[in-house]
Amino acid sequence: MYLGLGAAVVALFLIGQRWLREICHLGISWAVGFSFSPRVDLTGPQWTYPNGQLLGKFLNGVESSRAWRKYGSVYRIWSLLTPEVVLTWPEDVQSFYSDSRHHEKSPSSNAGWLFQQMLGNAMGLVNGKRWRRLRTGFEKYFTHGFIATSGPRIRETIQRCLDEIFVPGQRTLLCPNSKFRAIPFLCTAAHIYGKLTEDEIRILMELCALKRRIFGNILKGGVYCFPIAQWVRPAEVKELRLFTSDWLDFNKKAVESRKESRDAPIVRIWERARKEENGIKETLQTLDEMLFANLDVSAHALIALLLFLAHSPESQDILHLEVNAAEGNIDKYCNSKETFLQNCLWEAMRLKPVSVFSMPEKSSSQTRLCSTIIPADTWVVVDALSINCNPAFWGDDCESFNPNRFQRISKADLKWNFFTYGFGTRQCLGKYIADYIIKMFLILLIQKYEWTPHGNDTLRHEGGSAWASMSGIHIVLIPRCDTKTRKDSMHQTQ
Repeated sequence: MYLGLGAAVVALFLIGQRWLREICHLGISWAVGFSFSPRVDLTGPQWTYPNGQLLGKFLNGVESSRAWRKYGSVYRIWSLLTPEVVLTWPEDVQSFYSDSRHHEKSPSSNAGWLFQQMLGNAMGLVNGKRWRRLRTGFEKYFTHGFIATSGPRIRETIQRCLDEIFVPGQRTLLCPNSKFRAIPFLCTAAHIYGKLTEDEIRILMELCALKRRIFGNILKGGVYCFPIAQWVRPAEVKELRLFTSDWLDFNKKAVESRKESRDAPIVRIWERARKEENGIKETLQTLDEMLFANLDVSAHALIALLLFLAHSPESQDILHLEVNAAEGNIDKYCNSKETFLQNCLWEAMRLKPVSVFSMPEKSSSQTRLCSTIIPADTWVVVDALSINCNPAFWGDDCESFNPNRFQRISKADLKWNFFTYGFGTRQCLGKYIADYIIKMFLILLIQKYEWTPHGNDTLRHEGGSAWASMSGIHIVLIPRCDTKTRKDSMHQTQ
């Protein structure tokens, strides 16, 4: 049935007459809804051509989360032609993830053919023995302890980027879409490959631009979700093949140039991959997932934290004092989770989750929720914003930036009430390095600058997700020597 519906969607995409498209749209909407009704009795938004609610999840997460809550604590959306059940209550999330070791991820993330061609063999999207094998090959390089050993390299990368962006002693207008977005990406690359040459950085940034175009096509949905895209949109599909070829070439050269020193994780990762069936393809797509696919994700978390702090000068003052007190032991401070800095990061991630809706996964067993039963093998996603801003747990100020709230909440209580890097046994492998990079960036920045919103820019609790949000907001970075002079002058005047 899904094959027939898929063909109908592609045909609808190609139909030129508007009235005929409308008739076909109504017929397909009815057929899509009917195909799911026998599985579970849930309401939700009607399927819309051509992507269902796929773009709503990716590009308009906050607005979609709020609009869809009218359907209840558990409801159904469509990702292309695939139904997904959305969970919004922590009790239901806990029930669903009680058997997370048996969960499976979708190789296409329910985003269609082109997405699966791009990342379907990556660690985050494979299952069973393949996932365990890939995880074993990578996880040793992303533990809390190993990342600490890579700290000096990460710090050097951040400092070099800051030196390129800022002129010492001068105010700087910073746009979230500026090149500083690439800092987490370059830090992660330096962790995997070791010190990068200027030529390697140039190639990586060119690959970033190519990958953005490919992902832009995925988000268009429609014909790109089906194999027919190879013939209907050959130029766009060719870009993915070009990326794959260039990405393989980059890694081969990177390994070859580093094989004598062997201090870069990529050398041992590559050696292991060469011994496994499909190991090179899986490794390339996993590295792609870690770097290119997560470029906007890690940048989103960093931008959100900068913007919330821009609107909270008192938090900046506390953070500046804390960083100064840790001078001489910065690495230990950066790795600690018992700091105001960590609370600031958590609070920014709570209010601006990197993805409002989690990646779909399914359980091999039925799940009994508070209000319904979800059949086995039903795709489920979590509405992170509903979890993170639940007033029953977070209080009436749940949509306000208040890092101090974490001082009175136990880590155990956070487990099912706070979504950061996922739930269950398949949480994001890069959570430790992402935290380290963002916190080290803040440490180095706040030692020399304070920052404020630019003009009338205001940070409202809105926007989409890591893929599209906060792009129109600017901040002004002011050297601390300027602020000290201004404050001393004000004190003398008084």
